Amino acid sequence: MRESPAEMSETRMAESVRGLLNDLVSPDAELRPRETLAALKRVLRRSPALCEASFYDALDLMSSSRKAQQRQYVVRLRLLKFMDELTLRSKAFRQLVVQNLSDMMRLCSEADHRSGAAAAERLQRLAMKCLEKWDALFSASYPQIRAVYRLYKEVKRAGYFREQERRDFAEREAGRRKVYGELRGEPPKLRTHVSCCAQGAEARAKYA
Repeated sequence: MRESPAEMSETRMAESVRGLLNDLVSPDAELRPRETLAALKRVLRRSPALCEASFYDALDLMSSSRKAQQRQYVVRLRLLKFMDELTLRSKAFRQLVVQNLSDMMRLCSEADHRSGAAAAERLQRLAMKCLEKWDALFSASYPQIRAVYRLYKEVKRAGYFREQERRDFAEREAGRRKVYGELRGEPPKLRTHVSCCAQGAEARAKYA
């Protein structure tokens, strides 16, 4: 059973914060993520000086998550929720988030759509939601948030157009395969006619 924050020394509280962060991202933790997050906030409320250490511990966990893709995105999602909670409540934590915002967003926007696509999309949506909220609340004091927010929106828009382009190309290829498949399935006379037309065009091009 964990000690209450009032009973802990600073060293013990730092160890407790580190342990709770590991629990937050562990699938085998005794407490559910929501309960772990509440316990973290209680400890950090007792000792605001631990905010800096907790931020860098969380960022390290985000960066070092090299598990299966699906699990990696879940780890980062939970840590981003923790960072969002502390950003809203602690000026010291908020300043650290602003100083490291580009790295945080890079970790949240990495996505491998071959695996864990659903979890990756949830992470990216939460990152965008956090940026939008932080921009509305804090960009007057921290213009860096507005700059990163605008950049992130542009990256997302560019990513959307690239994905649309990929889908359009796939549809065109599917259409071509369908046409060629239908031609291959036509009676021999039609196939011969198509082949002769193609050969005639090649001959005209050669001697033109």
